[in-house]
Amino acid sequence: MESRRLLHQVINLFSSMACEAMVRSSVRQATWMRPHVFLLFTGISVVVAHPLLAAAPAAFEAYPVPFLFSGRPAQVQLSTPCARTYRTRLRADAREGPSFAGHLTVISYGCGAGCVRLDLVDAETGRVSQPPFDTLITWPCGDRDSPNPNLEPVEYRRGSRMLVLKGTTGPDKACYAHDFVWERNQLHEIDKQPFP
Repeated sequence: MESRRLLHQVINLFSSMACEAMVRSSVRQATWMRPHVFLLFTGISVVVAHPLLAAAPAAFEAYPVPFLFSGRPAQVQLSTPCARTYRTRLRADAREGPSFAGHLTVISYGCGAGCVRLDLVDAETGRVSQPPFDTLITWPCGDRDSPNPNLEPVEYRRGSRMLVLKGTTGPDKACYAHDFVWERNQLHEIDKQPFP
């Protein structure tokens, strides 16, 4: 809402500047210049305002959960090789209860320098789910010599189905803020924005 108001202010400012320039242009100038001045200022206003037209990142509140699990978390199901490998960490963190989407526990652990691995454990069933990628790499984000100490690679809320990951998940090594939503028992990517 605030960005829309700012956008209208920018467009009004440049439009008024264009009109003022047209009025002040002397009679000696060619008449073809007046419309071009107006178009120039209008074009500048669109270029300046363009970033404001981009869709704002989705908010956690836009993806509420239908209920919050409040019982005792179920025993972790070790039905996959990955779950069996990390069973100690999964069991310990799952005991703390849900932290995401009302009934899931997000378990993140390091897998090397600038590497994060995620698992999701359902507090109701104990089922272990993995995101649609193996690891999240954070070290190329920002300057390699002085990485961003404030980078929070994984963001989520207990009362929201949205999960935000900052880093690279693919071979291209480009950093993105990946927005995922938990639907039908899996994460679905809904947005991907370049991340500095």
